[in-house]
Amino acid sequence: MLLTSIVWGTAALAAPPDRYATCDEQAAWFTDQQRPRPDERPDLWWIERDAPCPFETSLVGDGPPAGRAIGCEDRNGRRYGWRTEFGDGGKVAVQSHWEGNREDGTRTEWDPVTYDVLRVTTVRDGRTDGEVVEWLDDGGVLVTSYRRSDRDGPTWRLDARGEVVMVEWYRGNQRHGRSCAWKRGVGGMVLSVDQVFSGGEPE
Repeated sequence: MLLTSIVWGTAALAAPPDRYATCDEQAAWFTDQQRPRPDERPDLWWIERDAPCPFETSLVGDGPPAGRAIGCEDRNGRRYGWRTEFGDGGKVAVQSHWEGNREDGTRTEWDPVTYDVLRVTTVRDGRTDGEVVEWLDDGGVLVTSYRRSDRDGPTWRLDARGEVVMVEWYRGNQRHGRSCAWKRGVGGMVLSVDQVFSGGEPE
């Protein structure tokens, strides 16, 4: 069954450091903010459930090869419940949940060949609100924080070893706080960027 939310562990619940904390403090905290790729396959809800749609809604659209999306709508065309979009080759590409014609819950995107999860997005009342977690081709992970569709809060990247290689802070879609970056050098990770921004401009 498709999960409507993903809990990343107790470390994810603790408060992050201040946006102006030193790069050493940032590295120490964000190293613990791992986001393992979920072992999750698409939910064939429209096939496997006796009543796939909420009360007073109907199944609309079609799966491949006839269609590219399937979901539930009321008689006024408002979306409710699950919606699934299909990519090239007919495999599930995206699954999302809708309430009152607004996306609400967890949107999950899959690789069309391997069915590995590529991206998980938290959506509230039609807006990206929370974390967007992306699993990258190089084995790393990129986590971006949003508030009401604006980048707001920390963005960080971990490499394939789980080492922090970048931390940036945003407020209202602009960099605001300390930006840190590391590269692998002799003996381990070496700090390569330490810059403070305010309203998108370096201080």
